[in-house]
Amino acid sequence: MTRNKRKMRKHELKKQAFLAGLTTMAVGAVALSSGYVQADEQVSSSNPSSDVSLVTGQEANQTISDIQSNPENQEQARDTTDNQVQAENKEQAQATGNQVGQSSTDESQTGLESHEISGTGVQAESETDPTQVTPIETEVNKEAGQENSTVKRASVVAVVERKTANTVSAARGDDYPAYLKNAAPDSVIDPWRLYNRECTSFTAWRLQSVNGFTIPGAYGNGGQWGYRARREGYRVDNNPAIGSVGWLDDGSYGHVAWISNVMGDNVEIEEYNYGYTHNYHRRVAHKSAFTGYIHFKDLAVVSKPSDGRYDVESLAPATDRTLSDGDYVIASTLDTNFGLDINDSNFQNGSNVQLSNNISDSRAIFNIHYLGDGYYKIIHKKSGKAVDAGDGGSKNGANIQLYDDNGSDYQKWIIKPSWNSNSFEIISKKSGLNVDITERNISNGTNIELYEKTTSGAQQFRFISLDNDAKRTIADGDYHIVSALDDNMVLDVPYNTSEDNTQVQIFTKKTDQNDNQVFKVKYLNNGYYSITTKTTNKMIDDTGNGAFNGNKVSIITPNGSESQQWIIRASAINGFFEIVSKRKNQVLDVTGAKASPETKVQLYARNNTKSQAWKFVPVKKD
Repeated sequence: MTRNKRKMRKHELKKQAFLAGLTTMAVGAVALSSGYVQADEQVSSSNPSSDVSLVTGQEANQTISDIQSNPENQEQARDTTDNQVQAENKEQAQATGNQVGQSSTDESQTGLESHEISGTGVQAESETDPTQVTPIETEVNKEAGQENSTVKRASVVAVVERKTANTVSAARGDDYPAYLKNAAPDSVIDPWRLYNRECTSFTAWRLQSVNGFTIPGAYGNGGQWGYRARREGYRVDNNPAIGSVGWLDDGSYGHVAWISNVMGDNVEIEEYNYGYTHNYHRRVAHKSAFTGYIHFKDLAVVSKPSDGRYDVESLAPATDRTLSDGDYVIASTLDTNFGLDINDSNFQNGSNVQLSNNISDSRAIFNIHYLGDGYYKIIHKKSGKAVDAGDGGSKNGANIQLYDDNGSDYQKWIIKPSWNSNSFEIISKKSGLNVDITERNISNGTNIELYEKTTSGAQQFRFISLDNDAKRTIADGDYHIVSALDDNMVLDVPYNTSEDNTQVQIFTKKTDQNDNQVFKVKYLNNGYYSITTKTTNKMIDDTGNGAFNGNKVSIITPNGSESQQWIIRASAINGFFEIVSKRKNQVLDVTGAKASPETKVQLYARNNTKSQAWKFVPVKKD
């Protein structure tokens, strides 16, 4: 292709993307005007932890906006003929002409990026008459009911009946690992054998970190995913679900994205390399923007009532166990020097829970105990009394207090991972309201109350483990670390690589001197151990110092951080040990309890199963 033709081709693609974008905007704008869907505010690439709003009907009067910030794979211009491009542009222009009049204000507010959408996808979108979308809610509820009654989702983590079209967004913002997003595009091969800052790499990361699903290595360009997944037995259809993968076959490299919310005929999308920017992006589009949806391991649908309270009946089973039982300081993410405390040294029934910067005091220690079914009780360690929703526990501003442990719903809490790294929301079973720092005031004595869900840091807390079991338990030395799932499966570094951020796995035990299966264990004289690869001197690392279930465990150059320090404590399984992350009380876990070669190792809340038990077998010396 000559230089002039390439320029002309680039111009045509930009024009096509612009027209296709207007069509998507028009559909989104009509849904918005119906009080149904909202896209979040823009997130800068330099601030990946910006607030992420829940997509709710109540908030639907806000403006649709694209959220841009990070990348996508080997997606470049399709090599189609000029005649085909002109035909597609003509078709899109006709569709857009019918709808632009209804979305002129959106056009002035939204900056479009060049993103390639197939002629088929655009045509299907343009054929949706926006005037027929009202009553959206009735049609959506009907569709949701049909899905729940007819579709058997064997691959779903936890399927909950969709009681309302107003669902909780699972969007997390740009959580793509720093070593991948800060490197030049296509300069790093990720743990899934895909190039960094491509749509495929980000989607593989999100499936691993949120869905708990490890995609096979080198899954190919985005346009191939749907066909390969179907061949491998995964459900691929035109019904989006939260946690599914939107898949576009455009005749070239294609595109994949992670679906963070489903709102009738619209989907909220998180992705990389939308518009060939190699950056993070979030948007709302009509579901026909994709060729189909791949259901590797969907997330549960969690509904959020319009009054700002969580629907705890759906949220609890979807959230499940998120923290290991143990003693914690509950610190504010706004300032981790401040945490929950009790203002009454007598610890009577009704003693108030408040904010304090004296979190080293015993009054600031709480024991977290999982009750099952997605609920925890939170016991004040020094008094033995339970954290309790006072004042009836059902209205904004209801006080949080201590009370005798009685097992009531006033004392049951959901501890839900929040969008902010390592932070959690604490939600009352009684009311569906969040534990909240009053007026977001970080100072001694600020009251702790219940309030409807916001994206404020006033409702986000860090659970900092006291690590009572941090002590010397085994001798320093070289070890094979054997999984309790199978005596022949040991901790292993793939291909004996020395590349940082390579995720560790289990693999069939080879010889005693097979160096990628030998680890140097050293006590650090502070209650913690380091675990180092024998040949490369890279340390086992809790990647990103993460606290969420599914966080990757990898090898990293020694850096002295907490993420490379571990408690080795006796397991509930005789003769085995747990390997516990410092100050987070999460343990090394074989993903899916799958005792087979190349199964990845992750962090997970303690469940006392064989997937979290390890035997340290000394390596025989020559």
